[in-house]
Amino acid sequence: MRTLVPVLGLVLAGWIGGGTWYWVCKVRALCDGGTPAVAPPAAAPLVSRIPPLTVSYQQKPLISRQDNFRFPKGDSAAVLSPAVRSALDTLATYLLTNPGTEVELTASFAAEEGNKSGKLNLGLARAGFVQSYLLGKGVPAKRMITLYKEDSSVFSQGDTLLGGMEIRVLDKATAPAPGTPEVKFEPRNLYFGYKSDNIDLNDSLRSYISQTIQYLRQHPEKKLQLTGHTDNVGSAAYNRSLGLGRAKTVKRFFQEFGMAEDQIRTDSQGPAKPIAPNDTEEGRSKNRRVEIKVQ
Repeated sequence: MRTLVPVLGLVLAGWIGGGTWYWVCKVRALCDGGTPAVAPPAAAPLVSRIPPLTVSYQQKPLISRQDNFRFPKGDSAAVLSPAVRSALDTLATYLLTNPGTEVELTASFAAEEGNKSGKLNLGLARAGFVQSYLLGKGVPAKRMITLYKEDSSVFSQGDTLLGGMEIRVLDKATAPAPGTPEVKFEPRNLYFGYKSDNIDLNDSLRSYISQTIQYLRQHPEKKLQLTGHTDNVGSAAYNRSLGLGRAKTVKRFFQEFGMAEDQIRTDSQGPAKPIAPNDTEEGRSKNRRVEIKVQ
């Protein structure tokens, strides 16, 4: 018994010493000048990094949710969480119960994403995705404006666009605000290449379309008249079809900027109403046009 007690003491002392060494040297890494081991910080949940979704009205928040749209890179369809669906449902209810309002949807995109949507660009396609959701809730198309914004930095943090959609509720513009000059409309001809019904949507044309839409929102009783014309090369039937195709191209531009289809009329005169002689290339190029008027 006398021998057992010292042995047990030595075992206990060794156990305590070994445990202390393991804690200090292996766990804390304090031996030989080591530095304490620090566990890597836990990754922040995705929802904490995503900007909140806010629908504004008169520069103030109208609807807000602690989540947002998630657009995969190169895709026009967003992943919609329950919170985002709730915000859109609330927006639809607000628009339907306040008929004097409309909504402006501005979506971001990066040129590097490409565009397989069939729209003019991926921004308009994304805005159209949200527009389709609201259409499904009963909001009329003519009370929604779809716009886009190109931003090369939207995918700097990964392959998912977190947010990328600005939503503003506006008072329906049926007349100019007091003291604000009324928007003016100017008729314009858009010119096309030989046997072509395509045309580039440049900055000047974008500005003209936006101004024309604003004018027609102030004058909802008026209609936009788009008439296609051609030169005299080819049969009358072919040219009449080509002229109509040109008018429909311009119509698509206006629709993709948010104009209601029932406010646009298209027609074709083919080669019947030239504005220049068709016996020179210069004259023929002036006749290949779409006339934009308001009636």
